[in-house]
Amino acid sequence: MSIFKKILVPTDFSSKAEEALKVAVTLSKTSGSEIILLHVLEIPKTLKESDFAGPDSLLTYLSEV
Repeated sequence: MSIFKKILVPTDFSSKAEEALKVAVTLSKTSGSEIILLHVLEIPKTLKESDFAGPDSLLTYLSEV
């Protein structure tokens, strides 16, 4: 039985993050663990939650900037 059930891999899509993901994939294969990939976007302070009708409009905005 593995001590790892899930492996959280934060990424900023840099080369170092890619290296970390490769290590996580190796661990996952040997332990049967699930990989959870996490990328966080910071919404500019000039925007408010009320500026968006929902997640789709936020994604549209982010794809344009």
